[in-house]
Amino acid sequence: HGNWNAAVKLADVTAYGIEDMAFNYVTKKLYSLGANNTIYSVDLYTGALAKEFTVSVINTRNASCTKLQGLGINENGEFYAVCHGGDGYEFAAQSYKFTLDMVVDGEIKDLNALKGKYSTGYIGGYSDNGQKLAWDFENDKMFYYSWGRYDIDTVGYLTETGGINSANSGLKIQMSGMYFEG
Repeated sequence: HGNWNAAVKLADVTAYGIEDMAFNYVTKKLYSLGANNTIYSVDLYTGALAKEFTVSVINTRNASCTKLQGLGINENGEFYAVCHGGDGYEFAAQSYKFTLDMVVDGEIKDLNALKGKYSTGYIGGYSDNGQKLAWDFENDKMFYYSWGRYDIDTVGYLTETGGINSANSGLKIQMSGMYFEG
């Protein structure tokens, strides 16, 4: 979409450990997920980051794996995130949903994974190297992508219970992000 040669670096955000970004159409803000499960707002003109809040999560499959990687926001302003499964626990990744009104004193504490009739928020995807989320406005689905060290990649969408309805698995690709036009 355009001339990449004319791109201008706005800000150096490498120190923030950015994992993923998503635009909130309700607040009209771009948010990024950084190290230590920190959610930042991104200034659309300067690229500067401002800390908004942190999120601590409970992983019922592997208590030591609570690092969030993917971030997506639906058209209602609801945030979705997925956590890393951890070394040796690649299938322990879980999914989470939160809103801005859950933030108290700059944090959301002890967020539980999505749960439903047949799920405890367990994703079922292989996720040891990275995960990305993006809201598909046309189909009202939160799409998910993960890549693993053994070339086991998963593309699908999060279900209401937090699992993955896999559209494809075993792909040999690597994406750095996803975006669906709103």
